[in-house]
Amino acid sequence: MACVLQKARAWQRKAGCCKKMAHWGWLAMIKNFRSKKKSNLAVEMLSTPFARSRGLMFRKKAVPLLFVFDSIGIYPIHSLFVFFPFDSIYLSKDFVVNELYESVPPFLPLLTPKVPSKYLLELPAGFAKKLSIKKGDALSVV
Repeated sequence: MACVLQKARAWQRKAGCCKKMAHWGWLAMIKNFRSKKKSNLAVEMLSTPFARSRGLMFRKKAVPLLFVFDSIGIYPIHSLFVFFPFDSIYLSKDFVVNELYESVPPFLPLLTPKVPSKYLLELPAGFAKKLSIKKGDALSVV
């Protein structure tokens, strides 16, 4: 996990296009290599168990989140106490889309992916469609 974050931050410094935001996130470019579409977003990286367990709960609006799991596995999510729809994108260790759930509704009790993943990217509803993300696409989050 630290290696991925270090590489991303080194690239950000070198490229000069991504700067540290507030205490909680980074301005990151999310790029879909297949469709060539990209978007700059303030992404919050969640790498601790507490941060991952809170996720989008009790927030007033959707904030882009990158969940960084300790190991590759099946990580179910829910949207209890989430008051808005969001897109959920499970990624492999190489940032290839394993599973894609568009417009996950509020208060969904359980959403279990079928494929083990290393990362989970949660975006405001509609961003997966805006970036033309499909299962099997390679993404860049830097």
